[in-house]
Amino acid sequence: MTTSGQRFPRHDGDAPPHAVELFAQPLPLPVRTLYDALGLGPDASTHELRWASGDAAKRLQREDARLAYDRAHPPLALLKLEDCADEWLVDERTCMFLLRLAISEFLAARHERVFHPSDLTRSDFSDEFDFNPVLDTDPHEHRGD
Repeated sequence: MTTSGQRFPRHDGDAPPHAVELFAQPLPLPVRTLYDALGLGPDASTHELRWASGDAAKRLQREDARLAYDRAHPPLALLKLEDCADEWLVDERTCMFLLRLAISEFLAARHERVFHPSDLTRSDFSDEFDFNPVLDTDPHEHRGD
């Protein structure tokens, strides 16, 4: 509320309107950087910098020199994209299992029939009546009492 009792119109949840307007503006980038000379962006990987040639590439290839350069030319240090992929998502077999699981859940939610190659992908065992000696035997029967 303002001092006169008038409310600010809310633009995004509980954030004040001036904060929303501030973040709607693009970041001003430096006009000439070493990245521009290489034809790369500030989020270029170390691998990309290794393949670049020239004095600019040599200056940015060392991690400590690159960090110092980025800090000296704001907002370059803020424009880095961190790798946020979990290692288990990189494994192809795990990805395929998770993809199959998601598709199966999608089809089951729409009452479509889903093929399950093993019991590891099933969650409904209500139609399973096969005898299993481990699960369906009374453990007290085979005691030597």
